Amino acid sequence: MRKPKRKAIAGLVLVGVAMTGMVLARVIKARSVTNLERTMTQNQEKKALNVEPAAVDVVDKATGPTDSRERAKRDAKNRRYDKKDKRAKRLTGLPSGGGVVRGGEAPPPLPLPAAQSDAVIIATVIRAQPYLTASETSMYTEFTFSVEEVLKNDGLASVAVGNTVDADREAGAMRLPDGRVIRYETGGVGRLPRVGRQYVLFLTRCNDGQDLSVLTGYELHQGRVFSLDGEKRVFSPETGLITRKAPFEGVEKATFLELVRTAIANPNRVLMPEGRNSQ
Repeated sequence: MRKPKRKAIAGLVLVGVAMTGMVLARVIKARSVTNLERTMTQNQEKKALNVEPAAVDVVDKATGPTDSRERAKRDAKNRRYDKKDKRAKRLTGLPSGGGVVRGGEAPPPLPLPAAQSDAVIIATVIRAQPYLTASETSMYTEFTFSVEEVLKNDGLASVAVGNTVDADREAGAMRLPDGRVIRYETGGVGRLPRVGRQYVLFLTRCNDGQDLSVLTGYELHQGRVFSLDGEKRVFSPETGLITRKAPFEGVEKATFLELVRTAIANPNRVLMPEGRNSQ
């Protein structure tokens, strides 16, 4: 009779071990799923930092000029901005939401490129219109700025207080007539100015002096400055916070304008940001 009892006890022990193993397996699985979900969430947050578009505002494709001279000027400008890259894809062939990010085009501009600028102005954006280049493989946005103050002007007749001046920046977001939205960005270029907002703008001649380009700029908002270029967003796993870092980020407007004037007066001196940042 002892052997059956021993077998019964051994059987109960085995059942207990098996049940304990099943419970532990479920606990481990639940914890693994929780950790996986947490990791995925953090990764999604990190990935989201890298997909903020240069052009936030989507603008309808412009209709072609009816005047033959204006049409010729626009066609010539579209050719000047063309990359002439046979491997490049036509943007108009992309699905809605599709876009091209072309890397390595140019290094980011200096934080205060006063010496490299033909004009430095304070102005408000009153118009922004994206245009496709002749081959439809790249895009630039043409801005019209209302000039409010001129900090530097190297022989540009149109740059004067009260005037409007047109300047371009490579990149854009366009809504095609069929409703599709296409985007284009290029390495070295940060964000685009937005209509209705005020900026300190560093402008330079490009395309053999036939066009003006926005070299870089700083938005003036609530007495502080926010850079178009050099932005980095860093996620901290320890604090769970996302910190935005950019040149002169959050510096007071008066202090920044004093630095700009100093840079203009001392073209051989390179002024670097103090590394301030805001969340």
